[in-house]
Amino acid sequence: MKKIVIDTNILVSAAIGNGASTKILYDIIFDPDIEVCICENVLAEYNRVSEYNRIQKKYPLYRIKLKEMIESLQIIGVKYFPSQTFALIKDISDNKFLDLAYESKANYLITGNHKDFTISQFEETKILSPQQFCELYRQNDL
Repeated sequence: MKKIVIDTNILVSAAIGNGASTKILYDIIFDPDIEVCICENVLAEYNRVSEYNRIQKKYPLYRIKLKEMIESLQIIGVKYFPSQTFALIKDISDNKFLDLAYESKANYLITGNHKDFTISQFEETKILSPQQFCELYRQNDL
């Protein structure tokens, strides 16, 4: 079983595009060998971002798709309660993903935000782009 943490930008990308992020959220998360790790702080951010009107105006199905993804993640995800907080990422709001990765002992944190996530690993968690994660998954090399 491989544990993953999904950054919010992956949901946004999946809702408006059709690339690796879409494959992760419409296919890979349903693999029984994948555990999606969630927590209240991360779910709150997913929901907050689903209300962005500027994206909704440009992509009319954005809010609907994002809400569906959040519902799926709530159903299949395993909820954790991070007890430790970290302050390693410049954008302090992104540290919640490290908190969750640490608590859940996630194997991977998937993010498209390489501006703020300048590290490639945190504790035991590898930090990958959606393309890198999909390639490892495709090669059965997780």
